[in-house]
Amino acid sequence: MTENAKKKRRFRQRDWLSVAMDVLSRKGSSKITIDSLCSELGVTKGSFYGHFENRDDFIQMLISFWAEEFSTVVMTEIEERGDELAIDRLRSLMHLIVKRDLARYDVAVRAWAAQEPLITDQVDTVFKKRFEYVRGLFREIGFSGAELDLRTEVFVAIHSSRSNRHTIMGDVVTPEDLELRFRFFTTPHATP
Repeated sequence: MTENAKKKRRFRQRDWLSVAMDVLSRKGSSKITIDSLCSELGVTKGSFYGHFENRDDFIQMLISFWAEEFSTVVMTEIEERGDELAIDRLRSLMHLIVKRDLARYDVAVRAWAAQEPLITDQVDTVFKKRFEYVRGLFREIGFSGAELDLRTEVFVAIHSSRSNRHTIMGDVVTPEDLELRFRFFTTPHATP
């Protein structure tokens, strides 16, 4: 987008939040400042204050945006499918995470939360909700005990870091990769 196009465009609150998430993932939390974001969008501080009371208000809204768009909406969408079995909902979740690149901000948000006490509890809550949602699917599929715990932990770890790991490795997750991953997670472990 050219500088003139940026200046002529009116940014909505959602635009600010989307741009801020991208800045966070590309440049780090030190660039989540009013000046930096205004520079990124090519607007004045007045535009920022037209949408947010102050930086703390902005940060709270940014984390709420991330939680809603990259967790709550997806879990709700999957649950609204009605009578799907848990195993089908798990497969749908895996596909949505990859298709929508839902983990693309997770590593950056986690790192930011370690430095920004204002968001630490909210970020922890989002990851706990994700963990409990996935754990519930595995429990409903029929897993229990240590096997339930390990499957849940590995599933969440892989899917929360997937975007960062694949960017570094240059990999693309193919449908075959997803199917292999799905079988790995849903095939019961044979006890010795």
